[in-house]
Amino acid sequence: MSTPLSSEARKLYSTDDVPAEALEAYGCILLAISAADGEISSQERRWFDEWAEGLGAPAAVVERWAAFAAEELDLEGFIARTRERRKGEWKSLIKAETSINYARTLVYDAIRMARADDNYHPDEKSAVEKAATMLHVDAATLLAIESVVDMEEGLRGMRRALFARLA
Repeated sequence: MSTPLSSEARKLYSTDDVPAEALEAYGCILLAISAADGEISSQERRWFDEWAEGLGAPAAVVERWAAFAAEELDLEGFIARTRERRKGEWKSLIKAETSINYARTLVYDAIRMARADDNYHPDEKSAVEKAATMLHVDAATLLAIESVVDMEEGLRGMRRALFARLA
């Protein structure tokens, strides 16, 4: 069963829908990476909740994410089991016939969520690197994705500075 994405998510991810199982696994991986430093901060949780709402995630999936014990997840084992369920191909878990590279997108979203509290903890960074490796995202691509996130954060800061109300 597929979950249709919101119009904003369709623009960001270049696809109309995603299999419900894939969406749930994707969210669990994001939560686990942000919990790698021992907790999901309130800012990271807010980022995740807004991300889920922006996607148009079904209420049942959101409820499972809310109950998910991310701090207890063995990230590498979870990704491996997810791949095993799909005969070893992560891309088949998530709609492979679309134009988006879900492994890279997952790494991108994981970095954005982990940085939502302005503290990209070394344990979160390590978890991102492990997930990237398991998803066959090479080190150069990971660095490029981190740079994209850096640029986006810089642009947000510039936009705030330009449009801030002057006293």
